[in-house]
Amino acid sequence: MSLLRKSAIGLIAALCSASLAHADTKLSIGFTMNGEAAPIYVAKEQGIFAKHGLDVTLVPIAVNSTLPAALMSDSVQIGTISPTVFLQASQNGLGLTGVSGMTVTSQTGARVGIVAGKNSGITNLKDLSGKTLGIPGVSAVLDIMARRLLIDAGVDVSSINYTETPFPVQSDVLKADTVAAVVTVDPFLSRIEAAGIGKPIANLLDGVPDGELAQFFATTADWAKENPKTVAAFRDAITEAMKVAASDPSSTRKAIGVYVKMPPEMLNTIALPTPDARLTKEQLDWWVEVMRKQGLISASIDTGSLIWKD
Repeated sequence: MSLLRKSAIGLIAALCSASLAHADTKLSIGFTMNGEAAPIYVAKEQGIFAKHGLDVTLVPIAVNSTLPAALMSDSVQIGTISPTVFLQASQNGLGLTGVSGMTVTSQTGARVGIVAGKNSGITNLKDLSGKTLGIPGVSAVLDIMARRLLIDAGVDVSSINYTETPFPVQSDVLKADTVAAVVTVDPFLSRIEAAGIGKPIANLLDGVPDGELAQFFATTADWAKENPKTVAAFRDAITEAMKVAASDPSSTRKAIGVYVKMPPEMLNTIALPTPDARLTKEQLDWWVEVMRKQGLISASIDTGSLIWKD
């Protein structure tokens, strides 16, 4: 073999090795398809994940309560999880850890509520007694928030028939009168209302302080221990994406529209979620107390130990 050919082969091999060495880390992120997940939409659409060396695939999760199983099976490595699902999974010993905040509650943020079908005859929470209520996930945060309001209104929550109803099909089931009402969030709430399919009868944020966890990012403790650099890169990317989302509402709405199919004219009218990368023991403790009152938490939980510390 000639010296020139050997040199060429060596150069090609070196280039290939360099390319592999600098290849982005592949990462699958599970998310519930709603406006609350805006930070990951922005990070994906604006190349922020790639900027931080992450080759991200966004994987829709229809019902948030199935996310722990997706994480444990490694179908996704990180997911957007509600605090209630996370706490119950942790109580059951699944070994999850929170790696970053995502969105928090805000009276001026995205709307969350109970919407009754136009033909249901329901005008208030007490009318839901004995009826069928569509919820986006059993024991997910919106389910717990809805039950909190129902209990406060004097409704026997055990009299209600709960059925898991993912956000994308809520309009259809209300229109078909399959359920009397649904627990939902923007942009789906606004879409249902604008189409005349249903009318809000309760605001789930009533009595909830601003700044409490709405959704955050979690993974398994084992995966985090094995991939600390990826966790750090993910955190940096999300923090940057949140700054972009806060400073550029137009781009944020556009990113939401890519993943939550909605006409631009409607997207332009909805309130945006409130992103926040903080994830604290106190935020988790607030939800522990809410769940304890509903009999969903029985054992003592060291919430501080459930947050990943690099």
